[in-house]
Amino acid sequence: MIDSVVFDLDGTLWDTSAACAIGWNRVLGRHGIAFRPITEHDVRRVTGKPHEQCIREVFVCPKRTC
Repeated sequence: MIDSVVFDLDGTLWDTSAACAIGWNRVLGRHGIAFRPITEHDVRRVTGKPHEQCIREVFVCPKRTC
């Protein structure tokens, strides 16, 4: 019988940056969004920030080509 479950969503107990990057890349692929692969370093750089800010910082179009 399970008496507890621990969810570590902010990286306090485990560094989940690589797993999150895999998830982001899967979502991009499923939706046909062409973008460079997201890395664990991208995720780590925005960890702890609000979601909207994360999106704005990670998904930057180079030289305003978008």
